[in-house]
Amino acid sequence: MQSIRTKITAAFLLIAAGGFVTIAAVAAINISLVGKYQAINQNIITEKALRDNIWNLVEDIYSAFKSNDYSEYDAQLAEIKKEEAVLDEAYALPSADETAKLDYRSVKNALGTIVALTENAKSNFAAQGASADISNIFSQASNDFDFVKQDMTDLIFAETAVIARTTQDINRIQSVITPAVLAFLACSALFLIFFAYTFARRITDPIRKLSDIARRITSGESSLEVSADLLGRTDEIGSLSASFNALIAALRDKIANLETSGQELHAANENLENSKRAIVNLLEDVEREKSKVEETVAIRTEELSDEKSRLLASINSLSIGYIMADVNGAIILSNSAVRTVLDVKENPHAISEMAKLFDKFDLEKSCRECLESNKTITVKDIEYRTKFLRIFCAPVSNKDRTIGHVLLIEDTTEAKILERSKDEFFAVASHELRTPLTAIRGNTELIMSMYADKVQDTDVREMISDIDTASVRLIGIVNDFLQVSRLEQGNIMFTKTTFDVRDAIGKVLDSAKLLVAAEPVDIVFDRPASLPAVSADREKTEQILFNLIGNAVKFTKQGRIAVSASAGGGLVTVRVTDTGSGIAPASVSLLFRKFQPAGEQALARDVSKSTGLGLYISKMLVERMGGTIGLEKSEIGIGSTFFFTLPAAS
Repeated sequence: MQSIRTKITAAFLLIAAGGFVTIAAVAAINISLVGKYQAINQNIITEKALRDNIWNLVEDIYSAFKSNDYSEYDAQLAEIKKEEAVLDEAYALPSADETAKLDYRSVKNALGTIVALTENAKSNFAAQGASADISNIFSQASNDFDFVKQDMTDLIFAETAVIARTTQDINRIQSVITPAVLAFLACSALFLIFFAYTFARRITDPIRKLSDIARRITSGESSLEVSADLLGRTDEIGSLSASFNALIAALRDKIANLETSGQELHAANENLENSKRAIVNLLEDVEREKSKVEETVAIRTEELSDEKSRLLASINSLSIGYIMADVNGAIILSNSAVRTVLDVKENPHAISEMAKLFDKFDLEKSCRECLESNKTITVKDIEYRTKFLRIFCAPVSNKDRTIGHVLLIEDTTEAKILERSKDEFFAVASHELRTPLTAIRGNTELIMSMYADKVQDTDVREMISDIDTASVRLIGIVNDFLQVSRLEQGNIMFTKTTFDVRDAIGKVLDSAKLLVAAEPVDIVFDRPASLPAVSADREKTEQILFNLIGNAVKFTKQGRIAVSASAGGGLVTVRVTDTGSGIAPASVSLLFRKFQPAGEQALARDVSKSTGLGLYISKMLVERMGGTIGLEKSEIGIGSTFFFTLPAAS
């Protein structure tokens, strides 16, 4: 597609090229004429100089000729010949004017005659000492000298005539070229005006048509289209017309859509009016509800304020220290009991400040563990100055995010002293009781063995037997009390040796079978083919196993008690499985605690005849030897499986 801009550019380039060629031709002609004029003028200057030189030379030769002085003759003759060579170069060329050539030959002939006369005079002078025919020579030389003057004058006049003719030619050419150039420029200006008008019409007429269409569209006519002659053009006007036509089509579609949208908008406006009325009614309801909510909020705010006051009063009335801190350890809330428990003048402002009060306990570490694990951490028997403290650290969570933690600090000094006093009482009482009980048991056994035949009364025999049985039971209870006290105070020595736990199990089972000799219960040992040795106290290991088998015997009326052993993870595990009554899930958490029997009825001690110290003692013994103990599984009416582990010997 050839654009309008391309056409205009091409036309202007064509006009510029024509003007440039014309101006260049005029300039070339003027330069040629001026050059010719300058060449002629230079010739005149040269001829004048030649004339002056020749004139002077001729006069000098003539003066020397008259005075018979030929001393400078050779030099003067050489100058004349040099000037003659200059004339040859200037007027012997084919381009020289014919008149100039004729004058040149006359001058040259006259010079030749003068030179010949001079040569003759010089020869005569050399031969005779004086000129023999001086008057004739002088007369002829004067004539020839006049001829030279005349011919040089004619030559100059001839060149002056050439200059006049050249000047006339230049004026004539300039008188013709100047109007031609002006005419060409005028024609170019007219052509440009015509060209601009024509192209302006080609541009403005389509634009006027498009403007008229646009005006009619704005007045409401939507069925218009751009004419085919505008659409058929291949320049920018054609592109603009096609775009305008597409715009008209798009406008028609938009108008149609707007009409449809107007109808929909009208319907929506009606719905909006209905909705507006509904919203007004809703706003009235909202205002009423708002008043009720504000009233409720005021009541709830007052209740919350009261609740906060009660909560703060409750916290401040606690006898234990209460501290609430954020995740960074800054204390948000604390009660007055903190100062009493910690013996400080004012409550600390941060956990780090509070941690400096403890010497052997890392409070910050415990708080970090609480926040990271999101679990409650309890630390007992913390030595603080002259006190014993117990600290509870519990996380405070908001949904899945931990926002802080709470510390409860309790002074357990009195409880610790009371517990120690109780342990000491148990130890003293157990020692004091064991001696008379041993005497009672010894005496009853002596009576039953040595005086059985003398005691004829059956009731007396039964009473003595009951006394013996009761003394044995009391001695077992006292021994358990003593062992618990010694374990808690750390006064029991452990002798670790390396031994085969299978041999210890076999020894315990031989003794335990006596317990079920009169019962329909079998005690068996699933002896493994191989088992690594353990590193533990053998006597304490046998006591733990005997306690577990003893518990199984107490709660298994019939069936089977099986002992097994296995190894793994650097540990040897011993299991005791029975087919007894089993343990309820609610009672599982009470196992391995002080004075808590393993049976179903924890308070019915007359049924099992147990103090509830066997599992507690076994737990302390196992843990002191680096092992663990626990209930693996239990079901009511099916039985239970207890286990304990010991470290394998390296």
